[in-house]
Amino acid sequence: MGIIILGLKTPLLGQDYAEIEIENLFDDIKKAFKVAGIEKGDIQLNEADKKIELRGVYKDYDEFLSAFMIAQARAGVGKVSPAYDPKVTVIKTKTAEKCLSYLILGNPKECKTYSYSPYFEEKKTFVYLPPERERKEVPHKEKKKKCLKEAKELKEKTAVVIAVGEYEDTKISKLDGPTNDANLVTEVLKKQGYNTIVLKDKNATLRNVIQTIEKEVNEVKPYGTFLLYISTHGAPIEPNGIIGFVMYDTNIKEEKCKTLERALTNVSQREKGAARARDIIVTANKMCRLLENSLKISDVLRIITSTYKPMRVITIVDACYSGTALKPLIERLKDEVYSPEPKVVSQLIHSIDKDLIYISAASGNELAMEYEMGGTSFGVFTYFYFGKLPKGEYNSELTYRLTFDDIKKTSSKACKSIKSRYIESKCSDEGQTPLYIKNKKNLDPVF
Repeated sequence: MGIIILGLKTPLLGQDYAEIEIENLFDDIKKAFKVAGIEKGDIQLNEADKKIELRGVYKDYDEFLSAFMIAQARAGVGKVSPAYDPKVTVIKTKTAEKCLSYLILGNPKECKTYSYSPYFEEKKTFVYLPPERERKEVPHKEKKKKCLKEAKELKEKTAVVIAVGEYEDTKISKLDGPTNDANLVTEVLKKQGYNTIVLKDKNATLRNVIQTIEKEVNEVKPYGTFLLYISTHGAPIEPNGIIGFVMYDTNIKEEKCKTLERALTNVSQREKGAARARDIIVTANKMCRLLENSLKISDVLRIITSTYKPMRVITIVDACYSGTALKPLIERLKDEVYSPEPKVVSQLIHSIDKDLIYISAASGNELAMEYEMGGTSFGVFTYFYFGKLPKGEYNSELTYRLTFDDIKKTSSKACKSIKSRYIESKCSDEGQTPLYIKNKKNLDPVF
């Protein structure tokens, strides 16, 4: 038994706890693990972001998910990292990660239990490809020439703007800012010469969004630019750092945590005096839910990489946890925790053959905030990034640097008074950290 210093304070997601409180919290979670039969599960406080992270060995994904829900039930949603570090956490029988690798490699049939979207099963993707014979016989330079010649009348710069603040599922809280965000972004992009398509609320169903992206990607001229902007909620679709962005018809998926259900049946036989642990497990079982039918950046990249045309892709997301959307594609993060840091994010694997810029409103472990600016609600990131552009050329990287401090400062202020863009969570008063990611060192940052 270690020495407990009662007066020492430890911050946990923006709140101060005495070490005795942290110890009690951890003891409760570990006791609930034991009662639930999660024998080798463990937890640890991440010193960097002050969130609880899962550790240990889990029999299968259900046992890991059950442990995740127990930790959230006791510590609170938002205080537990929606991810794990594969170096210290082992899931013996994996599902989602194994399938995801197949999907990224373009082999969805190899994955029976996890897919990009139900709509890809009835795939009618618009793919710009030369005839089969030419793909085999014509040299690469000739293919590019033919592609350019055939695409003379196609669009050069296209933007799809998605803004969702109202949701079909009433369990998902409404947002005030996305409509205002969309109006601001559309105004700016039109001045930059973009042909802009806007999908708001009821028009932004997952099916409509995917089909619109497919159509517009097909119509972008070779060497042109396709820009995607998203303003909505962001939340985990799996507790391993894979994030979904909430569309109008996204719903809360009621998971069946079999480990927890078995525990509720057997808890009285397993251990005496386990009433508190049982209460935690009951709450965890009710919380055993994730997003279903949400938009993932991997959906978008699948569409983009399926076309032969060379093109530039810019994706800008104002949503919670948006910094982790590219986690599966960043080489070092395959073996690290889910939250990319600026020194890591440029190390994208080379499977993306397009010029790619990805800009997120927050890092992978942070919430994105809304705030009232001049009587109107906006996403803090969108308001400064699109509303405070430097004069002259629209340089995406320069704008990121110039607005970084304002976004941090204002989002910290907003944390104390306004809801975040996560379905149910509390924010950190340290503010949000926008990320700028590109997959090629010398990629032109001008829109």
